[in-house]
Amino acid sequence: MKLHKAPLLKILLIKLGPGCSSDIDVGKWIAKAVDRRVVVLRFKLSWSTGPTRLPKSLYTCETLKELTLSHKVLLDFPSSSCLPSLMFLNLFYVVYRDDASLESFFFALSSSYLFECEAKQTKQR
Repeated sequence: MKLHKAPLLKILLIKLGPGCSSDIDVGKWIAKAVDRRVVVLRFKLSWSTGPTRLPKSLYTCETLKELTLSHKVLLDFPSSSCLPSLMFLNLFYVVYRDDASLESFFFALSSSYLFECEAKQTKQR
């Protein structure tokens, strides 16, 4: 990803399993993808450490049309969340901070042209 200099990154697929090192900075990868105007992001994190917080810039990405987040991802939506191009949202067994955070995120999405949304949630304990 460091050597990738294209101004537009169409698709980024990341799947990290239990054998991956827990010191990988996946937040940095996603921040770089947002900087490169990512259009499709699919991220599955099923390693053995705790949930990973994603960078705040993800929740204001203007070019993101499809977002899939799965498993050990901690969703902590800022009040400034705005994904104007988002059309497809899939959240599978992610961990979210609290009900208010989740509700404010879906409220922010109400102004986008969301065609499909599937969510299977796990609340953080």
